Amino acid sequence: MKPTIDINLGGMLFHLDDDAYKALQSYLKALDKHLQTVDGRQEILSDIESRIAELLTERLASTRQVVSMLDVDAVKETLGSPSEFGPGPVDEPSQGYSEPHDPSARSKRPYRRLYRDDQDRVVGGVASGIAAFFNWDPLVLRVLFLLLLFTGGGVLLYIILWVLMPKAVTTAERLAMRGEPVTVETIRNKVETEFDKVKNSMDDMDVKGRFSRGARRTSSVLGRILRVCARIVIGFVSVALLVTAIAIGTVALNFLIGDGSVISESGKLSELSEVIMPAGYSMTYLWIMTILVLSGPIIFIVLLNLRAFFGMRYNRPSSRMLGGLGALATLIGLLMAMVSGIKVATEFNVDASHLQTVNMPESVKTWELSMADIMLKDPDFSLGRVRIDGENLDEWDESDLNDSFPSWWYIKDNRAFFNNVEVDVRPARQGQASLTVRRYASGSSRREASYRANRIDYDLTVSDSGEIVVNNMLDFPTSDRQRGQSVEVVLYLPVGHRVSFDVSLENYLYDVDNVANMYDDEMLGRTWIMMPEGLTEVKAY
Repeated sequence: MKPTIDINLGGMLFHLDDDAYKALQSYLKALDKHLQTVDGRQEILSDIESRIAELLTERLASTRQVVSMLDVDAVKETLGSPSEFGPGPVDEPSQGYSEPHDPSARSKRPYRRLYRDDQDRVVGGVASGIAAFFNWDPLVLRVLFLLLLFTGGGVLLYIILWVLMPKAVTTAERLAMRGEPVTVETIRNKVETEFDKVKNSMDDMDVKGRFSRGARRTSSVLGRILRVCARIVIGFVSVALLVTAIAIGTVALNFLIGDGSVISESGKLSELSEVIMPAGYSMTYLWIMTILVLSGPIIFIVLLNLRAFFGMRYNRPSSRMLGGLGALATLIGLLMAMVSGIKVATEFNVDASHLQTVNMPESVKTWELSMADIMLKDPDFSLGRVRIDGENLDEWDESDLNDSFPSWWYIKDNRAFFNNVEVDVRPARQGQASLTVRRYASGSSRREASYRANRIDYDLTVSDSGEIVVNNMLDFPTSDRQRGQSVEVVLYLPVGHRVSFDVSLENYLYDVDNVANMYDDEMLGRTWIMMPEGLTEVKAY
C-alpha cells in the first residue's frame, strides 16, 4: 500500500502515488533550472504544466484515479528531458530525476486540435484557427466567410463556430493548433520566438505601428461585443434546438411505441412503416434505427447547451467520449437506414401494369364524372384513430370531413388503402366511348411487379344514365408492401360526347388536355365537349 499525494497541476487536481510525485517534482525542478536564463521562463513552465496535466488526463481517462510511475515516465518520454534541449545551465539534475529509458522512442507524432487563433484574428480568430488547423491560407477562408455573409447563413455559422471553438491561450494550444509536436523544446522555442517579436515590435513606434495597435484595440472591443451577442444568440439557438430535440423524441416515441393517434389522420404511422419496410424487417429494427440516428444530434444539442450556459469545454474526456459515442450511434443508425433503403430501392427496379376495360352503355353521349370517398362509406373507419382538436371523427359530418383533410391512406383487415388514383379524359380513336383502368406496381423483377399489379383491388361504377363514379382509393394486401401501386382511370370520348367534372375530383384529375389550357382544378364544375381540336368547354349563353 502506497501513500498518495494530491497536487494541482495546470488548474486540475491529480492523485499521485509517492514515487510518481517525487519523479514529477524532480522533473519540474530540472526544467526550472535549465530555463533559468531563458526569457519567459514562467510562461514556459506554466505551458509545460498544462501539457503534463493534459497528458495525464488522457492516460487516466475514466479507468484509473491515481497517477503511477509509469504515467510519469510516459509524460517524460513525450515531452523530453532537459539535456536534449538547447543551451542552459550545466547543473546536475535534481536528486531523484532520471532520464527516460529510451529517448529515441519518444512519440514525435504531432496532434492537431481546433482552436481560434486570437493572435492572427480579424474578428474572432475563427478563420485563422481553421486555416492553421488545415495549413491553409487564412485569406481564403476569410473571403469564403465574406461570401457566405450574403447568403444569410454566414453570420450564424461564424457565431456558432466562434462559441464552439476554444481560443488558443497557452503556447501548447497554439502548437497543437498548427499540428506541431507539443514538447518542452517546441514550447521553449515558441515562447522565445514570441519574445523576439515583442522586442522587435517595441522598436517600431512609427505611425503605422500606432495605427495597427489602435485598430487591434478597436477590433478587440468589437470582438468582445460580438462575443456577448454571440452567446445570447447561441443561447436562444441552443434552447430552440433542445425544445426541438424533445419534440422530435416525443414524436418518435409515439410513432414507435405509441398508438400514433396524434400524428396521422389516417391511422397509426407504425402500421404504415410496416407496409413500407422490406419483408423481414420488424418494427424493432425501425425502433433501434430511429433511436440510434437521433442519439448523435440529441447528445450534440445537450453538449451545446452545457457549453452555452455552463461553459463546459468539449475537450474534457467525458465530453469527448459522450460525443464520440453519439456520433458512432448515429453512424450505425444511418448504416441501418442505408441497408433497409437499398433493400427497398431494389424492389422498385421494374414496373409492370395490368389493363382492364370497363363496359360502357352505347346510347349515352353525356357523362358525369365524380369520385366517391370510400373512407366515408366504411363504418369502421372512425375507430377513434382520427382526432382533430380533441374531437372524435364520429362527431363530424361529411361536409366537415371533406373540408378538413384529404386522407391518403389507412389499413384495415390486413389490406392497405392508398389514394394513388389519377383520372384523365382523352380523345377516342373510334366512335364509341370507352373506359379503362390500368393498375401499376413495381418489383425487383417483372414477374414480381406484375404479381403486385394483379393483386390491386379497385372499384368504380358506370350507370346506364352515364354517371361514372370512381373510388378515391385502391387497396392491396399489406404483405405486398407499398411498392408504387397506383391506378390510372382514362375515359375515352369520341367527337360530340360531353363530360362534366364534379368538384370531388379535386386532386385526382391529372393533366387533362383541353383547348383552353386550363389547369385541372379550374376544369371542375364545368361541362366539356370533345371536338376535333380537343376538349372544349361548353359555355352557357
